[in-house]
Amino acid sequence: MGNSQAHPVFRTTDLVAAVKAARRLMAIGDPTDAEVSLEATVSEASELEMLSAAMPTATAFGCGQSPAIQASTSSVVAGPFPIFLEWTSQPFGRLEDRFVAAAGKCPATLVWSGVRWPEVPALRLSAEEEYAHVSISINSRQIHWDEPAPDHTVHIHDRKGTYLRAQWLADQVGLYPIGPPYLAL
Repeated sequence: MGNSQAHPVFRTTDLVAAVKAARRLMAIGDPTDAEVSLEATVSEASELEMLSAAMPTATAFGCGQSPAIQASTSSVVAGPFPIFLEWTSQPFGRLEDRFVAAAGKCPATLVWSGVRWPEVPALRLSAEEEYAHVSISINSRQIHWDEPAPDHTVHIHDRKGTYLRAQWLADQVGLYPIGPPYLAL
């Protein structure tokens, strides 16, 4: 298994609008086996409390520490900040809204995986599952949080070197590529 290529297709300061766009993209594919993974980096105790309440079973990593605590017990964490929270392989469609409401100004990422992109015979594209993802970079321009920002970016993921599918998927929901793709997951 390799890495996917992320194609940014929508950017907004309205996180709810970003989630709606991502859900429209997911609806193009078959989300039967889809799941969501959530990640955030918190820099303050108040952020940690909000996300811990939303993600009670998240794994928390402290600065320079191995996986040490569960978010549900993070109220005893005295630092050092930042703290990375990770919540992987969660059921599709059940927890995203709670996470979005708690994310605040933290750099964070939602990744929906396990969707199956449809075959597009006109473009000679077979169905794709292994690299089929949709993600939102929250308070960042990229999923790796390399570009902190006051907005949120929706990405379509596909195999490296595949550009037509991302453009086709974006077209189906009235979006379009807004920047070059980059190596992602």
